[in-house]
This record gives sequence, structure tokens and C-alpha cells, in this order.
Amino acid sequence: MKEYRASKELLGMRSSPEAFGAAKVTVRISADRAGKSMSFGIDGENLMIEVPLEPLKDMIKRAYKV
Repeated sequence: MKEYRASKELLGMRSSPEAFGAAKVTVRISADRAGKSMSFGIDGENLMIEVPLEPLKDMIKRAYKV
């Protein structure tokens, strides 16, 4: 199996009780023998959220058809 890894920094939004507004978000996508995942990190906040992509496959396909 081929492996794939990519990351991109972009301007996103951060929302919490403490702060709301624009934030630099690092998005990472990886695919390997363990599966496919996407993670979102906010630099300087020690925050990363990772989600598996397999359960979202149909949702993502539908969104691209809109």
C-alpha cells in the first residue's frame, strides 16, 4: 500500500468561551496501513483534533456534489 502524508497551514476560526476569531490552523491528512485520518491543530495552543476519514467518506462525497 502506498502511504500519503500532507499538511497545509491556512486561516480558520477558533471558538471557545475564552476566545473567538481568526486562527492559523494546520490541517494534516495521512493514509497508511492503519487507515486514513485528518487532523486540525492550532499553533501555540497545544491543541490537535484527529478524526478518521473512513466514517466520513459518504459525507465528503455528498458535499462535493453540492
